[in-house]
Amino acid sequence: MVLEFVFYLSISLVPWALPLGILISSVMLLGNLAERYELASMKSAGISLLRVMLPLIIFSVLIAIFSYTCSNYLMPIANLKFKSRLYDLRKQKPTLSLEQGVFNDDFQGYVIRIGEKGRDGQTIKDVLIYENNNNQTRYNQTMAESGQMFTTPDKQFMIMNLKNGRQYQEPIKTQEPNNPTAKKDQFPFVRISFKEWRKVFDLREFDISRTDESLFKGNQTMLSTGLLLKAIDSIQQKKEQKAVDFRIGLITNFANLSNSRLIFEPGKALPETLKQKNDSKYTENYQWDTIKPFADAKDLLKGIEVSESKQIMARALATTKTIIDQAKGTISSVDKTQEAKSKFIFELNSKFTWAFVCIIFLFIGAPMGAIVRKGGFGYPILVAIIFFMIFIILTILCKKISESQAMSAILASWLPCLVLMPIGIWLTIKSMNDAALMNLDVWEANIKKLFSKIKLLRKPKVNPS
Repeated sequence: MVLEFVFYLSISLVPWALPLGILISSVMLLGNLAERYELASMKSAGISLLRVMLPLIIFSVLIAIFSYTCSNYLMPIANLKFKSRLYDLRKQKPTLSLEQGVFNDDFQGYVIRIGEKGRDGQTIKDVLIYENNNNQTRYNQTMAESGQMFTTPDKQFMIMNLKNGRQYQEPIKTQEPNNPTAKKDQFPFVRISFKEWRKVFDLREFDISRTDESLFKGNQTMLSTGLLLKAIDSIQQKKEQKAVDFRIGLITNFANLSNSRLIFEPGKALPETLKQKNDSKYTENYQWDTIKPFADAKDLLKGIEVSESKQIMARALATTKTIIDQAKGTISSVDKTQEAKSKFIFELNSKFTWAFVCIIFLFIGAPMGAIVRKGGFGYPILVAIIFFMIFIILTILCKKISESQAMSAILASWLPCLVLMPIGIWLTIKSMNDAALMNLDVWEANIKKLFSKIKLLRKPKVNPS
């Protein structure tokens, strides 16, 4: 199990290891060439830095393709296997360990204490067992002077053969339905003595159960590029459907609103005079541009009785609160859907950014090695770790920002590369022009001068007597 976890985890770390490997190796390689003046000899022979870096560029492009292949095909499978196994391990009980003098509750519904264990691992003495999973008894305790403990050949059950013991039980008091006047405290306690008693425990609850991996396949880290695109499209459709459902519900709420004065009782006929009056109105020609709006919404309630106007206002207020609550719920649901969409978009673009940063780190590491002029495992490791930490910090920061909807997920995923790319271009140009940006001897001399001046300033002045 441990090797399986390490194997799946190592596959998921491949896209992280490739950029760091390119960064360290390029700094070490060009640093060694510059330290031994081999790079200066190549430049004096007319070979530019880009010409020296050409094989490295081709190699880094191949590494970038391999990184994308791992991110798109291997990582989803490795993440699925790793997280499903981790879930099974977290919900699984620890290995059974019955130590002498210790109360053990690994078995569900049982507490076991063994006073002494023999050297053979099977002989046990002073055994105490509490059982609390029996619905028929309130108290169930078993005590034995000695016994043997062993497992079956298939390792599925553990058997305890106890000798010379006693069992105490307190049945649950129940009232007989046919005799409600019967005494409920008859035979409240049971004591049983035995010479030999066998108890079987099921060990299968300690086995690791394999959870169905399809339960985890919806996570964005377990999908390939094609599946991520389909998932993003599906999430967008759900988001649009929620907005449409809210609009339809809003229209339905307004359509159901009606004035109680216009609702007649069932079976009650409309007065003939009112019908003729309405028919005559519909035949008239209206001049819509001459109709003036109400000066105030309260004018609508002037012709209505006070009791009815209060009812109308109460219904309007209740309807408004309902619509506001529905709008808040829809906004919250849409925000969660958009957050899920941002996670999928960020994961999709991360497959490409982790591949592209391999090329960027080459144009950072190689010029830095040529400028620093130090090989080995000293300064190159320090320089590589600094730039790699910058990339990791920016990636984590941008991921959090994209999930909070403060930045586009596409821009957030590519921002670390956009920050490091100008640095790589600038370092390459400076290295091609032989700019001494990191002349360590000069920096060391300046630091020594600074410390010497500080010592002189701190040195107390001696007054002449």
